[in-house]
Amino acid sequence: MGKFPRGGHRLGGANSPTLATDCGGQRQLWGIVGRANRYPRRQIDRACAQALAEGVPSDRTVKALTERLVDEALARIDDPATEPAAPDRLTQCHRLIRPAETYADLFTRSAQQHTEAGTEPYPVTEEERSAP
Repeated sequence: MGKFPRGGHRLGGANSPTLATDCGGQRQLWGIVGRANRYPRRQIDRACAQALAEGVPSDRTVKALTERLVDEALARIDDPATEPAAPDRLTQCHRLIRPAETYADLFTRSAQQHTEAGTEPYPVTEEERSAP
């Protein structure tokens, strides 16, 4: 957080809005700065910019705007219309990827060989054998 010499304060980076304060407004300012512990700073910066643009840079206004912006962001996240459509099934097409049937044949042959030989398809530890 960068401070300004005449009592203004900046919440975020160089492009963040500045709220000019006097001695009485410093308490409101710290209330706004303290909200960074509960709300995303980007939303607080947007609320400060909007409050300044509307000419009502008070703690109460910034709080209400921040809460509204956060609620809108959460609603967009929960909105199924904004979610990308999930594919119906996974398909992988590439010249280096063999068809699934090839792998199925490989696993079937391997299982048959191990069954005929009476061996395990992979090494099993004593601990795994004694597990229920």
